[in-house]
Amino acid sequence: MSQETKPQQEIAEVQEDITPANDVAGQIVNDLLKMKLITTKDKVSFKLTNEKFVVNDVLQSEEIFQKFKKKYHIVKGYTISYSKDGGSTSTSIVK
Repeated sequence: MSQETKPQQEIAEVQEDITPANDVAGQIVNDLLKMKLITTKDKVSFKLTNEKFVVNDVLQSEEIFQKFKKKYHIVKGYTISYSKDGGSTSTSIVK
């Protein structure tokens, strides 16, 4: 590996770390994809509260809700909302 490509590779590795997966909403989207609850990152919405979990306007099962609630430490009064449709993205985290 030449000296010129090593810094470029390091930059690429850093850029991979600067993705939506590093924020809570991005991590949730990645989990939704892994669980096949969504099929794309380009058009997705969810709202996770202490009482329910809604993905693309579909109320999720108690089992899925509890899994996400536990993983993301959702307590009373805490809400994570996310919406992406094409080039428009909105994220809200209320504690």
